[in-house]
Amino acid sequence: MIRDFPVLFSMKEECCGCSSCYSICPNSAIIMNEDEEGFLYPMIDVKICVKCYKCISVCPLKNGIS
Repeated sequence: MIRDFPVLFSMKEECCGCSSCYSICPNSAIIMNEDEEGFLYPMIDVKICVKCYKCISVCPLKNGIS
């Protein structure tokens, strides 16, 4: 089975900017980008992402941990 790249969020409301995904990524494939209001949001570099989904596993919003 071929996995798609993880989707960290579709709308800003789906991300709290905690950077857990950034911190756990084994390949440093996630960078935190600042939006126009100064909030940080993760972005995956699909060229180096290995689709391990560790970023999804630690996300407090995706896992109901808040």
